Amino acid sequence: MCHDAVWISLPERQYEASGRQNRRVSIDGCIADTITELWNCGTRTLGCCCGHGDTCPSVLVCASENPIHVRNLLDRLDERNWSVFKWERGKLMEW
Repeated sequence: MCHDAVWISLPERQYEASGRQNRRVSIDGCIADTITELWNCGTRTLGCCCGHGDTCPSVLVCASENPIHVRNLLDRLDERNWSVFKWERGKLMEW
């Protein structure tokens, strides 16, 4: 469980696609390494949360991402069980 957030700069691909003015984002410290590794593998994300001890960590991926591929990456990168979410046809779907 994590109560401390860290500030991380988005990789170039993620930043350009985000439309954000600020390149830095706040991420729960206990999942920052895993999210950074997802980015390094080319995965674009919209949000994430460690679950704060109430639920498992989760990540919301961009519509262009394959959530099954992201799930497989997470299985290799992190021993925790993750929820992967993606918007599809106007509904938030969990993978």
